Amino acid sequence: MAEKTRYTLTKQERLCSGKMLDMLFSGKGRSWSSFPIYCVYTTCERQEGEPPVRIVTSVSKRKFKHAVDRNRAKRLLREAYRLNKHSLVEAVAEKDFGLLLGFIWMPASHVPAADVSAAMQTLLSKIASKL
Repeated sequence: MAEKTRYTLTKQERLCSGKMLDMLFSGKGRSWSSFPIYCVYTTCERQEGEPPVRIVTSVSKRKFKHAVDRNRAKRLLREAYRLNKHSLVEAVAEKDFGLLLGFIWMPASHVPAADVSAAMQTLLSKIASKL
């Protein structure tokens, strides 16, 4: 019987550590963009029991003045990742390292969820192929 795919995004999969955020945005990682998402990623050591991929989302206050709009954009990014992460997670789980991902919202306007999901699929497949 085939294993059921779980479409979840747990607290452990979110990147909160200041040290890891510095590692991600220090300029040593790689980046890709697919409108409306800019993605920065880097590899790191993975401890026992940690998820293979950890993410952070960011939306600039300069782009969206109201917190409601920033939260909506972040929600779209997280949802698109949650639904499309499985191929990337499976590729990284076979390796002995972890992956840190940072998703940054580029446009100063709202974008339909279908476009965000398509861009996320493109980015995750590019990253999986480069590993």
